[in-house]
Amino acid sequence: MPTRLSERVKQLTQRFGYDGAEREVRVEENRQRRLNEIRLKAGNAIRHEQAKERRQVMKRRSQIERMSNPLEATRAATNVGQERMVNDMDDMEEGACSKTRKSCTIC
Repeated sequence: MPTRLSERVKQLTQRFGYDGAEREVRVEENRQRRLNEIRLKAGNAIRHEQAKERRQVMKRRSQIERMSNPLEATRAATNVGQERMVNDMDDMEEGACSKTRKSCTIC
């Protein structure tokens, strides 16, 4: 090989050359990091799936409970509705009449 080319090869080797052992270490570190990322993602997916199953079980239980005790479910819904009506009536009593400057002609 001519001297000019051999000098150029030495320069390029120093500039772009790499140590094979160092590269193997980096490859192994990257492999382990990637495997840990996959494990973490799989763990998150499992936890997400378990939470989804728990929500479905709770939903099924509440549906079964409503079907087995329809009167209690109706009473609970009625009580909530009555509480809302009472709160709305309280708001109405304090509403427009208390906000007018002069006495209310409607009440």
